[in-house]
Order: sequence, then structure tokens, then C-alpha cells
Amino acid sequence: MGILYFIRTTKWLCLLCLTASLGAGTAGATDGQPILDLGIVSWIQYQKKQLFADVTNIAIHDNAIQTPNVTVSIYQAVVFENMDKISHRLVFLSGIDNKMETAYTSAVIQPTERWGAEFHDFGVFPYHCTIHPEERGDITVTL
Repeated sequence: MGILYFIRTTKWLCLLCLTASLGAGTAGATDGQPILDLGIVSWIQYQKKQLFADVTNIAIHDNAIQTPNVTVSIYQAVVFENMDKISHRLVFLSGIDNKMETAYTSAVIQPTERWGAEFHDFGVFPYHCTIHPEERGDITVTL
């Protein structure tokens, strides 16, 4: 009975440590950063995000950003979905009406992929595609 008690206790202790370490790692990742890169958003992550908060979807189709200028609340996710047959890569510019010190560039968004970001600061975040500079817009973050 002593060995079974030890295994049960150790199992719960390991689970508690794992949960604590995962939570600590994600909480510290965005301190001081106005944009949290959600990376290439998987379908499951995208669905979970929709359950807990509003998600603003922006389609990239026919070599154009379909809704280039959007207004979102602070911490609201914005997901860009590439519906084109070519890749896109977004750069968010610094120093205009936001508190970003340097420009922020997304991952390359391949056809059929999604890339998302959360905005952790107020302001206007202008962006454009580095591959197609004519594709541009603004994310306005309000309370």
C-alpha cells in the first residue's frame, strides 16, 4: 500500500508542477510587448480562442486584404487568413500612434494558413505586406 500511495502522490505532484510551469511560461512571454504573436493559428487553437473572446477575422484574397482597417478591443485576437494562392508577410510599423519601439514582422503566411496576433496596448497599428507593399491597413485598438 505504501508504493501505491507514493505513485498516486507523485503523479499529482508532477501534474501540478507541469501545470504551474506551463502557466508561468505563457504569462511572462508578453510582458512589455504590445503585440503577442499567435503564430500560425491551428484550427483547434482558433476554435478555443473563439469560445473565450471575440476574434476578428481578416481575409487575404485576390491579392488584397479584404477588411484592411479594423477596430478591436485591447487583448482581442486578430486572425489573418490567407485565401490566396501566394504567400504574404505582414509588418506592423512602429512609432506612429502606438508605443512600439521597433517594427514587428509576422511569419510568412502560406496559402490556406492563418496567422494571428493580440494587441496588448492602445493605439493605431499600421501594417502592410512586405511582399506586396500595396496591401496595407490599420488595426485600431481601443478599450
